[in-house]
Amino acid sequence: VLFLDLDRFKSVNKKFGSKRGDRLLAKIASRLKTSISSRDFLARVGGNEFAILLSEVQSEEQASWTAHHLQVQLNLPFEIDTQEICLTTSIGIVLSSAGYVWSDDLLRDAQTAMYHAKSLGRARYALFQPSMRVQAVTLLQIETDLRRAIERQELRLHYQPLVSLQTGKIIGFEALARWQHPKHGLIAPAEFIPIAEDSGLITSVGYWAMLQACYQLRVWQQRFLTDPPLMVSVNLSSRQFAQPNLINQVECVLAETGLDAQTLKLEITESMVMEDIEARSPPSNRLKR
Repeated sequence: VLFLDLDRFKSVNKKFGSKRGDRLLAKIASRLKTSISSRDFLARVGGNEFAILLSEVQSEEQASWTAHHLQVQLNLPFEIDTQEICLTTSIGIVLSSAGYVWSDDLLRDAQTAMYHAKSLGRARYALFQPSMRVQAVTLLQIETDLRRAIERQELRLHYQPLVSLQTGKIIGFEALARWQHPKHGLIAPAEFIPIAEDSGLITSVGYWAMLQACYQLRVWQQRFLTDPPLMVSVNLSSRQFAQPNLINQVECVLAETGLDAQTLKLEITESMVMEDIEARSPPSNRLKR
């Protein structure tokens, strides 16, 4: 059994609309169907999730080859209303010869392997191992704990100085999120940020980080009078950047903290810049205004 999840499909719906998203899903299903044998069984099991029962696969090597083949096929662009859309896919693999009695258990473990593939960086496939069940429970617990971390004040911001090469003086700081877990100690962003993104918690974490960074910068600006004033840089996730109310959030933070907008820098990735260029109403243009 292969369990497929379309990476970051929610951002596709936000960018192109749910109607185009539904048409894209239909095209994806059609491409999957033509990429497998007529004796295989394809089913849509979630919003952007598919499961495939491979009838003639007898080994891990065959299953892995099929998963790779499907990823290659789905990596090819899809065209919706003359608009090209590119996707990546994470796939979990489980062999039914492993002593399964119930189909639900088979699907559960295939899904667990898919989440493991996502945790490795998305656009990958992974073969199920029993140890992944423990990892899945751990990830679920981390997500549950993260939901309470903000109200319990477990999140911290560490500040990395930004230094002028010309003067050698500190001109600002980059705010970096850290999580001081009561049981597991300091958790690095690489461990909890992907979980926050997949669960949707990244918007809450991101807003908290922006607000706290601006409050702290205001304190430093009042204490250290520099010309130009100190600035702070805050990272934006792709989900934050795609939020329709991002501008309102930034305005609210600036109003609440009394910070000059010129001293708040919002950092985005190169891939987010490319998506921004393609957008009809780029968030960056609205932020500049």
